[in-house]
Amino acid sequence: MSAAAPPSTCRALTLAFGLYLVWVLATYLLEGRIHTLLRPEAMGARLSYALVANVLIGIGGSALVIRFLSRAAPYRPSRPGSEGSGTHSPPS
Repeated sequence: MSAAAPPSTCRALTLAFGLYLVWVLATYLLEGRIHTLLRPEAMGARLSYALVANVLIGIGGSALVIRFLSRAAPYRPSRPGSEGSGTHSPPS
């Protein structure tokens, strides 16, 4: 068995899950509860749903989470998924 996840991984998962729950709640309140997408006359409600749930929470919230996590853990080229400075030769 492996040891517990590092604090940065736990923090990242907690923030991502929390953001998801906020997005689900906003989607329910702005669309699901009042069936905004099923009513043709609800143009203003659809616009507020799209702006609040999708743009502000979805895009803005995820950008804030990424920014917070990137400042909490400094960039190291040895981290998985990073290419580094390109000094290594490609496999032959």
